[in-house]
Amino acid sequence: MKKYLSLIAVGMLLSTTAEAQSPGFMGADQDNNWSLSIYMWGAGMKGTVGLGPLDVPVDASFSDILDNLEMAVFGHIEYNADNNFGVFTDMMYIGLGSNVITESGNGSASVDMDMLVVEGAVSYNLGSWEAPFNLFAGLRYWDVEMSTVIRTVVPETEIRPSGGTDWTDFMVGGRWAPRLGEKWWGLLRADIAFGESDTYNLIGGFIWRFANSASMPFGYRYMALDYDKGTDLERRALDIDMSGPFLAIEFSF
Repeated sequence: MKKYLSLIAVGMLLSTTAEAQSPGFMGADQDNNWSLSIYMWGAGMKGTVGLGPLDVPVDASFSDILDNLEMAVFGHIEYNADNNFGVFTDMMYIGLGSNVITESGNGSASVDMDMLVVEGAVSYNLGSWEAPFNLFAGLRYWDVEMSTVIRTVVPETEIRPSGGTDWTDFMVGGRWAPRLGEKWWGLLRADIAFGESDTYNLIGGFIWRFANSASMPFGYRYMALDYDKGTDLERRALDIDMSGPFLAIEFSF
C-alpha cells in the first residue's frame, strides 16, 4: 500500500468567509455557513506494508507515487451553525497501480493499493470569528485493498499475497487560524485517532485571502498510520509515514 499517499489529492471543503472574517478552511464565518476547496497534497511515503507473515518496506518520493497514481479524490464538506457548533465529513480515495517499491540483489517487491478514508466529526469554536480555535471529535473509517508481488532470484520464486481490511477509529483534534494581517491567517491543525489503529495528523501553514469569497491555504502536512491486526495469512499491517506540501483554493458562499 506503499507510498500510495504521496498522493496528489483533489478535494473539496465546505465553509465560508466574508471580507474581514476568518478563512473557510477553519469553518464558516458569521455571515456564511459553507465553503468549498480544491487542493493538492504532494506527499512521499516511508514505512512497511504487511500481508500475512510478509512485511514489505516502502520508501517512495512524491514523484514515485505520481508515476503510478491511477486516481486520487479528496473531499471535505463542512457546515457551521451560528451558535459555534459545526459538523464536517471528509472523504479520501487513492488508487495506485503496481510499482516496484523495494529492490535488492535477490529480488524485488511491488504493491497495488486502493484506499478509502472517510471521517465525520462535530466541532465547536472556542475563539472569535476572526481567529477561530475549533475543537472536534468524531470517527475515521478506513478501507484498504492491497496486492503484493514478491520476486526472488535465489531461489527463483514469485509470491502474490493479496487481501483487504477495514476499520473505524475514534478521532479528536483541534484547528487554529490566528489572524496575521488584513488578508493573512496562520493555519494549524492537529488530530489523533485511536481504536483499531493509531493515526497522527498534523497540518501547518498560512491562508491568503485574495478575494472576498476566495482564499489560498498552503503549507505542510504530516500523517502517520500504525495498523496491525489478524494472525497468520489473515494478518494485515500498515506502518507508514506520509508527508509533503499542500496547496488549496477555497471558495466561499
